[in-house]
Amino acid sequence: MENGFLLCHATLLIFFAAGTNGLKKIDVIASNEKRDAAVKEAVIKVETLKILRENLGACYNREGVNHYDNCKSEAQAYLAAIKDLRASGGEMGL
Repeated sequence: MENGFLLCHATLLIFFAAGTNGLKKIDVIASNEKRDAAVKEAVIKVETLKILRENLGACYNREGVNHYDNCKSEAQAYLAAIKDLRASGGEMGL
């Protein structure tokens, strides 16, 4: 650990980093849990997107030439999920 020291306890892991205005306390476990939660949320969004894409493909194959009319709701749900994934892409906390 450069420029700091680590304090360990049974339920707490804190890294003290030397900053410009003294020591800065960083709770390592809490920051790791926050990052893990953000990654899990992103994985769920990606898997949801895959399911929606599969449903859209199945609808396209099932409906044939009428897919423009009959698969509109699936296509809109898929596009909304893509926009949601892109909008939250920078919030993973990495």
